[in-house]
Amino acid sequence: MRQLSHYPASVQCQFGIVPLVGYLFDYITHVYTSLLSEANPAAVEFMFFVCCAAFLCSILRASRVERQRIQMEQLQTSLNLQVTQAMREIEALRLSQQRASTYRTGHGLGVRSICAISERYGGLTSFAAKDGQFTLRVML
Repeated sequence: MRQLSHYPASVQCQFGIVPLVGYLFDYITHVYTSLLSEANPAAVEFMFFVCCAAFLCSILRASRVERQRIQMEQLQTSLNLQVTQAMREIEALRLSQQRASTYRTGHGLGVRSICAISERYGGLTSFAAKDGQFTLRVML
């Protein structure tokens, strides 16, 4: 019992409710079986109602489970679509940044620094870009 006190109240209630439901079911079954064995007309007519109610409950439960399954599938499809779209946008952004770095005037700070060093010591520099390949020549 001490271990049970560490569980939440909802779990503790289940330990009391489950036996209670079992005892109630047993009592109702015993009483109803006694009425059926005596061929009580009310009990016989009530049996049809019980069967219909149980069938209706099972249909409602099955339809609810099916609706939940369909909603989960729709959510999964939507999330997959969002992930796919995000991956496309990330790839497009990466490619556009890559293109922007190759078309930059002066080809970046590193080239400017090398050109400044070359000019400081009286050297010559030349650079060219052809077919996506960058060439820098420095003579000191």
